[in-house]
Amino acid sequence: MTKASKAMRNSLLALCIACALYPPSPASAQGVPADNHGSTPRERQLNDRVTHLEQELAELKAMLQDQKAATTQATQAAQQAQATAAQAQSTAQATSTKVEAAPKPQFTTAPGLSVALHGFISASGFAQDKTFINYGNGQSALIPAPPTVSNKANGYDGSLSGFDVRNTRFWLDVTGARLNDNWGGGGRIEMDFFGGNNGTGAFAQQQPVPRLRQAYMDITNPNIGSTIRIGQQWDLMFPLDNVPTSLTHIGFPLGYGTGIVGWRYPGVVWMQDLNHGSDGIKWRLDMGVFEGNWNGPQNSAGTSNVNYLNAGSANFRPQVEARLRAQGGNWLAYFAAHYSQVKLSGVGDINPKLCRRGRWAVDKGVRPTELGPLVHAKLMEGQQLDSLDQRAQAGDQVA
Repeated sequence: MTKASKAMRNSLLALCIACALYPPSPASAQGVPADNHGSTPRERQLNDRVTHLEQELAELKAMLQDQKAATTQATQAAQQAQATAAQAQSTAQATSTKVEAAPKPQFTTAPGLSVALHGFISASGFAQDKTFINYGNGQSALIPAPPTVSNKANGYDGSLSGFDVRNTRFWLDVTGARLNDNWGGGGRIEMDFFGGNNGTGAFAQQQPVPRLRQAYMDITNPNIGSTIRIGQQWDLMFPLDNVPTSLTHIGFPLGYGTGIVGWRYPGVVWMQDLNHGSDGIKWRLDMGVFEGNWNGPQNSAGTSNVNYLNAGSANFRPQVEARLRAQGGNWLAYFAAHYSQVKLSGVGDINPKLCRRGRWAVDKGVRPTELGPLVHAKLMEGQQLDSLDQRAQAGDQVA
């Protein structure tokens, strides 16, 4: 209740008490003559006074009602404002809690599937007293440039230095996929930065292009020791068991192009354990079919090697390979064979003067596992082996 309402209530109470205690007039009690209406002047005065007080009382009541209505309205407004503020505060708190509770972005997979990131960063500085041909300098150095007139004209006869990061490599391994009760799945995708450079401008050397190395999926049955590999992968002639993964400056394995041949091709390989689950020597047979390969003949557009128009792709002539692998407690040996046929005239007989040519090769190797990759021996023989190691393949860089 406000001060004004208290004052009006006190005035009204005082007025009522005054009326109740007001004494009657002696003249009226002694029989003062009445007027024509039968009332004395004192009575009329009292009636007028009462009438006036009643009017004041009515006005005070009206004022009290107005004050009460205003107070009620103000109280309701205050309560509504308080409720609105409480609701706003509750909404703000809920929003803050929701933001804080929101999960951070993360890599997720299907149930049971596992993805692992592997790789290494290779950054090296180098200085050469001679340049290299075919693949290039730096981390792709392999074959020194002979001091011929043409090499001197191309600047392949001087010293140079630089830094190189192209041998940096990353790959993702996927495991754990279930196809049914017996067969599962997995795969790998692998890349490095030997895919050339972004143009030939002033900063092109500092912008190496990523290159796909491997991209395959595996379908495996561990109960019988079978694996089917589909996609781009190393062929069976490349001795993966005898080639270490090196983090040194040079991207090529030592001896690549001489005693070591092979490359990564799209294809299908079946790997089968011959004595799965038994003790002793572990025998495995691998058989594969890969995309045909050759470095010519070149068409006028210069796209034979990147548009399936070369001799290896003509008339569907895949590379067929097999490998027998045996591993004991402290040694490993293998025997691999390759056969393919190419149509040297190319797709659409780009060069009709050339005919078909067959290629074959056998590869044998042994390595004492206790000495690691430091000591191994292998023997290779065959014909038309140059394209097996991609030495003449345009655009390829390192193994």
